[in-house]
Amino acid sequence: CSAPDTGNMETIERYGSEAIHFLRGMFAFAVWDGPRGELLLARDRVGKKPLFYALDGGRCYFASTLGALHDTDPRPRRIDVAALDAFLTLGYVPAPQTIWDGISKLPAGTMLRVTSSGARSVRYWTLDEVLKPFTGRFGEALDQLEELLTTAVTLRLRSDVPLGLFLSGGIDSSLVGAIAARQCPGEVPTFSLGFAEGAFDESRYAEPIARHLGLRHHTFTGRPQMLDVLPELVRHFAEPFGDSSALAVWMLARETRKHVTVVLTGDGGDEGFGGYDWYRTALRLRRLRR
Repeated sequence: CSAPDTGNMETIERYGSEAIHFLRGMFAFAVWDGPRGELLLARDRVGKKPLFYALDGGRCYFASTLGALHDTDPRPRRIDVAALDAFLTLGYVPAPQTIWDGISKLPAGTMLRVTSSGARSVRYWTLDEVLKPFTGRFGEALDQLEELLTTAVTLRLRSDVPLGLFLSGGIDSSLVGAIAARQCPGEVPTFSLGFAEGAFDESRYAEPIARHLGLRHHTFTGRPQMLDVLPELVRHFAEPFGDSSALAVWMLARETRKHVTVVLTGDGGDEGFGGYDWYRTALRLRRLRR
């Protein structure tokens, strides 16, 4: 994440918990504020980075993975039945719940302030419930969207380690690739995962896009043997998670890591622009319900 004029730690030292409003991007951190006698845990606005914690007997334990808190606790923990119910309904366990009773996720856009007198959760950011409609013309909306996307991608192209892109050939990752190609011509490699089954093969879309943009593209092939990594995948998630693409993304990330350290993706584009088929299905169901 980035802060204006000064480093992140200097910003926190100067402004304390108010420094959260100056931070930009994805983050999850814990800071001990000695003069104030306060432990500050914080997570970025949309929850890209994970942060888990447990409050027990006047102590606060925290980690960036759920397994770290569960596996190092000598006491047996019970499954949270309400969290299990939420998973069976939603396909994931929403914050602040986790599958384990007594361990919580810090929600997105939230700070946890822990002192000797206890812990207090503070929501420092939320998406506006009432969005103001755009009053300009369609062309003006396109110009504003391009500016926002270009700013977001350009900021994330700053890296001290080798960087690449996941490219599926869909609109969202292709837009990210186009902006990256414009900002860093010929420098950014792209990666996708192909399958023998045509219905699951995104490489046939990604490869033409990469050629058109002049990107250095790599295609890996998924095989039935990839199911062998399921136990490792489950261990890292540490709780039920019903994302149908999780296995493919895991395999893509594992192969990509042999080439670069950081990747940009197009995740969120379909949600933001209503691109999934089930949005159409939901509209039909709503009409039927009438």
